[in-house]
Amino acid sequence: RDIPIDVRWTRGASAPEQAEDFQHAGEAFAGRDANYSSSSKPNAKQCSWRPVRYDIYDYYDVGRELGRGSSGVVKYATDKATGNEWAVKMIELNTNEDEEAEFVVDALRREIEIMKLVNHPTCVFLYEVIEQNWRNSHIMFLTLEFLGGGDLFERIQMEPLTERDVACMARDVLNGLKYLHDIGIVHRDVKPENLLFASSDPSSPHYNTVKISDFGLAAILDPSEPLRDMCGTPGYVAPEVLNPELTGDLEVNGCLVKAGYSTPVDVWSTGVMVFECLSGSTPFHDEDIGRMLQNTMRGDFSFDALIWQHVSQEAQQFLCCCLVMDPYSRRAAEQ
Repeated sequence: RDIPIDVRWTRGASAPEQAEDFQHAGEAFAGRDANYSSSSKPNAKQCSWRPVRYDIYDYYDVGRELGRGSSGVVKYATDKATGNEWAVKMIELNTNEDEEAEFVVDALRREIEIMKLVNHPTCVFLYEVIEQNWRNSHIMFLTLEFLGGGDLFERIQMEPLTERDVACMARDVLNGLKYLHDIGIVHRDVKPENLLFASSDPSSPHYNTVKISDFGLAAILDPSEPLRDMCGTPGYVAPEVLNPELTGDLEVNGCLVKAGYSTPVDVWSTGVMVFECLSGSTPFHDEDIGRMLQNTMRGDFSFDALIWQHVSQEAQQFLCCCLVMDPYSRRAAEQ
């Protein structure tokens, strides 16, 4: 096969000056801008874009399909040299010069730049990114940490979780969110489908090990400009995302903070998720999405259902601290 000059980023690779990396990347992207904003650039010592002659199938045995979405397919793969297991996400990019195609490509590149910055045991690990122009297609391969235990949504469909299990899972998620918030990243889509378990074997010590995945809606925070764009999943999204004006302008430590939202949205979503794990339903659920969003905006929930008689007061108090309407009064991830 005739493999053209490709672009490859590998975590931990020795890097030339970053400006040169992005220059090479720009050439391989056929004129697309590879000079990302300074706030999203990773450390040059940590990673690099490198032009290489590279065929992913020469280095990985690519096997069964693990999942499929609107943006691409994820397959199980093993490194031929080391035997390490990976999940390879394959995305065929639309390189047309229309506005929608450029928006999708730019969003994907932002997601990758954020994942390059993330390195924590509670977050899915991005190891390698490869871009190829091959057979008239522009293909991107993301080599990701393989987690074989499915997601939290699947787990709670299969078996009830004990309060202890939920507490351990919530602790891991909040530890991961604290890390993300500390490095200036807000996830914006915490929900059961985006939490992956390491193992499906109940006898494995990693059976309940959970990691945060899918950074497609994540954003890098600008302290001077709160987020205002509406995104997330109905039922899990925080009220201030639905209406940023809820927060209003506020003076904090002598500084004027503009209306918008920030890291507390992830804590709200974690509270919704824990509520669902303990009761089997989200606190604001309604078959009609419009009414569900209205329920979220009111912030009304209760522990009246019979199932809550078997849930500790400590767990209920935890939920009350997460599902506070005022984001400035909501508990932080490290609390």
